Amino acid sequence: MLANVDVYGFYVAPFAADVVITLVLFVPVRRLLARLGINRYVWHPNLFEIALFSIMLCIIVLIQAS
Repeated sequence: MLANVDVYGFYVAPFAADVVITLVLFVPVRRLLARLGINRYVWHPNLFEIALFSIMLCIIVLIQAS
C-alpha cells in the first residue's frame, strides 16, 4: 500500500502523482493525435480526450498497483 507523500508539509495522496504523470504523458499523445487528424473522425473531441485521459490514468494506476 502506498503512503501519503509529504510535499513541503502538505500530505498529498499518491493518486495526485498518478494524475500528474498521466498529464505529462497525455499532452504529447494529444498533440500527436491532433497532428494525425484523428479529431475529424471523432464525434465529440472533448469527450474523446476525457475518455483517453481516463484510460491512460487507469492504466498507470493498474501498473503501479501490480
